[in-house]
Amino acid sequence: MHFELKGTSLWFGTPDAPAVQGKMTAAGNGRLTGASVTIAVNPTRARYAVERRYRVYGGAVIHLRAVLARTDARSSTQYFVATLPALNAGSQIDYTAVAKWPQGQIPAQAEAADLSSSFQVVAEAKTPAGDTAPETKPSKPDAAASSHPSAKGGVTGNTPPAATSGGGGASKAQVLSLAGMASQTVAEIVKANSASGDYVAAKIGARRKTDVLRCMKGSAKGVLDVLEKIDYAPRPHDAETIGQAVEAGLTAQKAAAAI
Repeated sequence: MHFELKGTSLWFGTPDAPAVQGKMTAAGNGRLTGASVTIAVNPTRARYAVERRYRVYGGAVIHLRAVLARTDARSSTQYFVATLPALNAGSQIDYTAVAKWPQGQIPAQAEAADLSSSFQVVAEAKTPAGDTAPETKPSKPDAAASSHPSAKGGVTGNTPPAATSGGGGASKAQVLSLAGMASQTVAEIVKANSASGDYVAAKIGARRKTDVLRCMKGSAKGVLDVLEKIDYAPRPHDAETIGQAVEAGLTAQKAAAAI
């Protein structure tokens, strides 16, 4: 919007003097705050009184004083800002801007009464129930990963490892039993339930063996043959760790010196 009157200009709704226009979306609480307009007046004068005149729902006209925000001395332009109080969703606001000084006013009184600019406050859009994304259930963690043993042979997951070749699968009773002993060591599990303890020890041993052979890949065939024959299952006192299991296995095969 731009007004000219006897050498004085007033404008708003431009890149240098932005103003709210069209539809403005209210916040989640149904209120819009910070609806402001920048009003530019040229030339500069020391005694401008600038205001924003507006009405809501076609009601009485309200005069809101604008405050000087900055002065562009090069273009001899002053910029004033007026911010409306919070507005409810559904509000229709008609407004204009007026600058007064002792010798005049812009725009003229007849034009100022027109309130030729407007904007509407609309409610925040709600996502239709049918458009919501389908609920996705988290995938179950890999059984072997969730039950990976600790260095001391403890069970850190809530379920036993998945069955691997040579170890067989756990029965439902074993699964339920192991779930209740997830924080215990293998020795404690064996003491409480020998069948469950043997199952867990076999699974830990198989995992250890796989890790050792992977780390030693590329070694001499004789070394790999010896490592292949070792029982890596954790056992109290002599094979609680992988290192102890390897040492015990080499001793049993009388191969420590050779390796």
